[in-house]
Amino acid sequence: MMDVKTLAQQLAPHAAGICHELYPDGRVESGCYKIGSIQGEKGRSMSVYLNGDQCGKWMDFSTGEGGDLLDLIMYSQGLTLVNAMDWAKKRYGIRDNTPAKKVAPAEKKNYTKPQPPARNESAHLHGYMEKRGFRDVGEVCFRWKIYETDARGGQDVVFPFFGAEGKETFLKTKPINHDGNPSTQKDLKPILFGWQAMPDDARKVWITEGEWDAIACGELGFPALSVPMGGGKGAKQTKWIAHEYENLARFEEILIATDMDEQGELAAQKLCRGLVTAVTGSTSRPRTSTSCCKRKATSRRAGCWSAPIKRHAGKTQRPCVLYWTLKRTSMTSLRTRWTTHRASALVGRS
Repeated sequence: MMDVKTLAQQLAPHAAGICHELYPDGRVESGCYKIGSIQGEKGRSMSVYLNGDQCGKWMDFSTGEGGDLLDLIMYSQGLTLVNAMDWAKKRYGIRDNTPAKKVAPAEKKNYTKPQPPARNESAHLHGYMEKRGFRDVGEVCFRWKIYETDARGGQDVVFPFFGAEGKETFLKTKPINHDGNPSTQKDLKPILFGWQAMPDDARKVWITEGEWDAIACGELGFPALSVPMGGGKGAKQTKWIAHEYENLARFEEILIATDMDEQGELAAQKLCRGLVTAVTGSTSRPRTSTSCCKRKATSRRAGCWSAPIKRHAGKTQRPCVLYWTLKRTSMTSLRTRWTTHRASALVGRS
């Protein structure tokens, strides 16, 4: 699958045609296509650049908003980002000629369908979420499709994992009012949690260590997904990559937002190495770009990861371009925002 950055670049030469098709009331002026706003009325407040390095980019000078041609296709056609990508490739005959990614094939296994536990109607989950600092917990539960079920020692919260296509594939439960451990069911296909609440136009995503952190990120306005099996190292951190790799192609930036403890660090390194390996085939430890850290880091230990570099015939070459910018961040900044969001509670455990 062609990633979103590459597709936007491929669309740039078609900028004039796209603008005329989507916004027939606009006009060309000084190398830009001028319209009133993204709604398409006549005017000059919004410019779509038709030439040069900015070709295909747009800016609405009355609102400060900007983006690329995919944004315009999404808005004018009423499509999600993924559907807009498909529409653009078919409409303008753009073939996916990007080099094949060296993703390890998904494990050949007969996965079972999750068996959702029975839902109960008590208010333990709502009370638990309010103590954690969530507001409008009924709406949050509906958005993320979580619910409460009875367990041996009390009540559990059920986290259903829906794939990007909307099919429930994985399931996990966690205790909310009794001692116990998270649990899942046998032979389920591991995927990321949170696609059901992913905004249609999201280009950046946080990957967190736990479901509650993903929900908190999302409720604060940061699109997020959670790994299925928490922190730590081992194959559990990368088994989902083969199943989700193509779904992640829609994002320009991925922030690995695990906890800043030992288990979180182990998970972050394993995740980054797994994602880089999926692209390059290299098992080398990813480099950290210190210059990028200074410019973009969101915490003292945050940074950007880049693909390993190989030397070939005396020249330094990158084996492949990553779909995304990979960045390591922490949950500290999120929890500071969460404290402000609801001063009585932090995000707490994952």
